[in-house]
Amino acid sequence: MVMLERVEWIFFDVGSTLINERKVNEHRMRDMAETTNKSFEQIYDMAISFYKENKKGDLEVAKLLGLPKLKWYFDEEVLYEDAIRCLEQLSKRYKIGVIANQALGL
Repeated sequence: MVMLERVEWIFFDVGSTLINERKVNEHRMRDMAETTNKSFEQIYDMAISFYKENKKGDLEVAKLLGLPKLKWYFDEEVLYEDAIRCLEQLSKRYKIGVIANQALGL
């Protein structure tokens, strides 16, 4: 525990850490399915295979299928249930930093 005693800051990335982006990603995959001859399930499976390679699955599938930049549905981002409580607890002992490229006001 000696190492943790020296920790002053903890940084969080908002996307997929504090914010659940599952609905956004599924919406993007449905969009891809609607503009190609692939089913949602096929798009999903392709994306998962890229995610397993530590790649951005939705972006890799879009590139593979020759699709333009995908729309991001900010209104479908949802704060994880325990995110605020977690940050409140950690902030009692550590300084908290949040790194994000989400829309303002989230």
